[in-house]
Amino acid sequence: MTHEESATEPTERPIEKKERKRNGNALPSLVRELQKMTEASAARLMELAKEEGEKLTRKAAEVANAAIVAEAREREENAKIRAGLNTITGGAVERLVRVSTDEDIKAFLRDKGWRV
Repeated sequence: MTHEESATEPTERPIEKKERKRNGNALPSLVRELQKMTEASAARLMELAKEEGEKLTRKAAEVANAAIVAEAREREENAKIRAGLNTITGGAVERLVRVSTDEDIKAFLRDKGWRV
């Protein structure tokens, strides 16, 4: 065989496959398994947090709405009482409260919608 022939023809040399050494260390697979479990747990926790957040938001909206309704109902009741007292006394109750010197009573009645 000449130098030219050897360059064009492949050499038939047996290829030896290197056998992977296994030293019995299962740590990498355990670490991967732990990582997968951690990621799955984190995803589930995020899902639960989102669900609970939505529940809390709905409940907070219900509470806020109930407070608004209760405040409106209380203002309506106070207006009826004020109107009834002013009708019976011809407005004397509001005039009496206006000339009063007790600021605590005036502040309380202002809060209830009285014109003092």
